[in-house]
Amino acid sequence: MRGVLCFCCLVTLVFSQGNDALVRLERSATKARYFAGERMTVTTRVLIQAEVSLRQLFGRRVDIPVELLMPVGFEFAAVSDAQRVTMVVNGQAVSARRLDQQVIDGESFDVYELAASRVVQVEGEMLLPSITVRGERVLSFREDFFEGRVPDKTVVFEAQAPELSLEVVPLPTAPPGSDFRGAMDVRSVVFELLPTESTDADIFMVALSVTLGSIGGSFGDAPLASDFGDFTIVEQRSETVGLTRKHVLQLRRAVSEALSIGPVMVCCFNPRGEGFFELLLTESVAVPGGSSESEAEGAKGWMRVGSLSSEDVSRAPTLEFVMGLLMVKTRFSIALVLI
Repeated sequence: MRGVLCFCCLVTLVFSQGNDALVRLERSATKARYFAGERMTVTTRVLIQAEVSLRQLFGRRVDIPVELLMPVGFEFAAVSDAQRVTMVVNGQAVSARRLDQQVIDGESFDVYELAASRVVQVEGEMLLPSITVRGERVLSFREDFFEGRVPDKTVVFEAQAPELSLEVVPLPTAPPGSDFRGAMDVRSVVFELLPTESTDADIFMVALSVTLGSIGGSFGDAPLASDFGDFTIVEQRSETVGLTRKHVLQLRRAVSEALSIGPVMVCCFNPRGEGFFELLLTESVAVPGGSSESEAEGAKGWMRVGSLSSEDVSRAPTLEFVMGLLMVKTRFSIALVLI
């Protein structure tokens, strides 16, 4: 069965399903259309009739002894310890999330969910192949002198969910001067000065943290030296925790008169609805030797300086206009929406 369901009247769920007497297989994507460069997340649910004994797979001992065959190239989402179980996907043990039981047509089913994602790049129709789950139900056991209680009679079960048809459309043209580098659905950016052990008065440590608004977002490329004005990057590292990626950079002051670092502007594409670009701007941070070092304590602010419909690129704020806003800004508790 294939159809389109309305979920909470806000999210369009593209859905395919396959059934067997013992197992049900469901797969869904939160949208029917994705933008090129956007991260697509596909959720697969395996529902197995409760209190059914399953035979362990040969050579693979997992919590839920079924094998799921699905397209390759996806990254599986992490699962918390309290809900985590293992099953076999394409020959490899993979973590799945155990959900509450469901009652369907009077039968109770154990429910297991896998969320997998990948960045889509090729524009046009995208047809995700069908997926299959299979296993063996144990009908009876026998006693073995060496191994104890072992399966005697079994029956193979299998369910298949049909292909899923999606569409990948090109990104609109980015606003002029925005330096778009692939960031998608960014909720906030934080720029801060960190302590440093260096004795060099021109060496500083900063952190730029980017937080996404959903698991379908994308962090884009790492910061470039041009993002920091009169400071050059000596080294940098990044770490990702959940929906936040933190870039820690060591910078060197290249111009002796430079008294602050930043501001840093991040251009991101918001894929909601018809899609639009946003410009997110951090505060600058004062560095030792500057005349306003006390402002560094509040340097974690940021503001959304532009929100632009993808169909109205001609009205995009240029980089020069955005930088001009800094001359008249007050505190970052306000948000400027330019349209």
